[in-house]
Amino acid sequence: MLDIFFSAPGTAEPCGLFTVPHIIGLIICAILIGVALFFSRNLSKKAIRIITLVMAIVFTVMEIIKITYKFINGDTVQLDHWFPLAFCSLFIYVLWMCALGKGIVYKLGCAFMCGGCFVGGLAFLIMPLTSLQSHPIYHFLSIHSMLFHSCMIYMSFMYIVNREFNLLDLKNFKYYALIVGPTCAISAIINVVTYLIPNVATANIMLLRHLPLPATFPIQWVYDLVGQLEFPFNLYTVCASLVYTTVPYFVNYGIVRLVKLINVKRSVKKTKATN
Repeated sequence: MLDIFFSAPGTAEPCGLFTVPHIIGLIICAILIGVALFFSRNLSKKAIRIITLVMAIVFTVMEIIKITYKFINGDTVQLDHWFPLAFCSLFIYVLWMCALGKGIVYKLGCAFMCGGCFVGGLAFLIMPLTSLQSHPIYHFLSIHSMLFHSCMIYMSFMYIVNREFNLLDLKNFKYYALIVGPTCAISAIINVVTYLIPNVATANIMLLRHLPLPATFPIQWVYDLVGQLEFPFNLYTVCASLVYTTVPYFVNYGIVRLVKLINVKRSVKKTKATN
């Protein structure tokens, strides 16, 4: 059983994108997220901290298992295959920051939790480029990635619904930018350094060097348009960094504002109806 669960790369047919197993996995994840959010209404601050700490421990252990699997199978040269520095990898650090942090550390953690986790998690579930393209759906790495990114979505809305941190405000965007911006800069530096030192390692940290998409994938033309240069710091890198540091936060901000607006209109209608 473990041989199947942790099968070496290339020994089993990959699941692929938008296949039947992928779609079924998406449906299961959506159901689990919905059920978890239903039972997470009106949680106390203590309960939220406990849930966050448990997730921090669980996903830290799973990340260690993932890295160990990569090393055992000799996948060490490509740093982004195992080095935990990607947009969604920030979720692990943020869990610890929100569970144990105080002051600015807690605010930075909540900024990413509320403003970045939903879009990051959803984008990966729709396009699991780094797992389902290489492994079957029942593989540890596939299950880990689907569970990990589902929990990103769940935790994002769990924090928002319970008003654990009133973050999604334009003036608080700075906290999100302060955690994502430097991460993009560090990732770009690592990509450039590994490029300049050949035969040691290579890196595409945070996908800032190129998009690992099939050549026929519809969005590939965007990368082709801005990422033609071979050197791993070009217009594509700049555009991708700007997307990371703005789009996730403001998408979630817009969703929350829209929901609030709808709720306000409903309450006004109910008030008029009772009068």
